[in-house]
Amino acid sequence: MVLVFAFAALAGCASEAERLEADQKKIEGFLREYLPRLATAYSTRDTEPLIGFVAERERESIEKRIADIAAQGRVLRATFRELTIEKVDVYSHANAYVTTLEVWDLE
Repeated sequence: MVLVFAFAALAGCASEAERLEADQKKIEGFLREYLPRLATAYSTRDTEPLIGFVAERERESIEKRIADIAAQGRVLRATFRELTIEKVDVYSHANAYVTTLEVWDLE
């Protein structure tokens, strides 16, 4: 999944460890805001809430999945419940790899 992350400059951090911790907190905050929006997009069949949170290509991919579900005559009601971040590797101010454990209710 291609996500758009915007990291502010961390000029006030004294060490690499502090910068890494600050980046990890921003990533976690992003995911905690993004994942409920993703659930809303699937439940309402409207990807508008994702604008600014995912790259346009990812949004188009989600729209295709929503259309595929609808074409099968099905409705997906998704509820995001819980997030556990297992690992974060920050490579640069714009690249990170995050391993998560997510709990969703899907109906």
